[in-house]
Amino acid sequence: MALRSLIFSLAFVAWTTFQCFWHLGRLAWPRTSVLPVVLQYIGGVRWLESHVLKLDYRVIGTLPRQGPVLIAMKHQSVWETLKLHILFDSPSIIVKKELLHLPLWGRYARRMGLIGIDRRGGPRAMETLEDGAKAILSSGRCLVIFPEGTRVPAGQHRPYRGGIARMYQLTGLPIVPVALNSGLFWPKSWYARRGGTVTVQVLDEIPPGLDPRQALRLLETRLNEASDALLSGDRS
Repeated sequence: MALRSLIFSLAFVAWTTFQCFWHLGRLAWPRTSVLPVVLQYIGGVRWLESHVLKLDYRVIGTLPRQGPVLIAMKHQSVWETLKLHILFDSPSIIVKKELLHLPLWGRYARRMGLIGIDRRGGPRAMETLEDGAKAILSSGRCLVIFPEGTRVPAGQHRPYRGGIARMYQLTGLPIVPVALNSGLFWPKSWYARRGGTVTVQVLDEIPPGLDPRQALRLLETRLNEASDALLSGDRS
């Protein structure tokens, strides 16, 4: 397992570096021209997962691929960040703003329209959320947000931040919770990544119109319970 993990980690870094440099010229092109590059990169990572790690995934339930909707997704691993454009149809994504300042990768992220938010909150964070709300309503794209605000190891929990509740209030859109167990297979440690089947589970949506605090509590309960249940289920 450790050998496969090492080979995968080295190949992943090499593939990421190659793609970032090889397609630099595309950064001056429209967003629609950058998307095929992103899909090519994700496809390469998917190939490495399948052939080196022997890692696959399955989806339980129906993912809302199009239309304005808020996707509240667990964030346990890098794995799910590299599947968003496969699972959903060119979504908007809220990320911590530090990621947008990464060399090269951050430039591609900005070109793809990722929304960077200051996790410390404050007026600037609220302005970013309001701009993001207007963008998804005008574009008709779904928006993905990680409600805990950062990557949290499998089996652990952090308080849900108010950003998802604020977006729920601003947009009047339903929230679709998405649980997963990717942290079992692709943890932070480079030597502990392993094969198996990641499960992505789509839960019942939280309808619009609830009090934002009530919606946030409901989301936290559903998402944590479902993700914990996946950890104790089939890990093969």
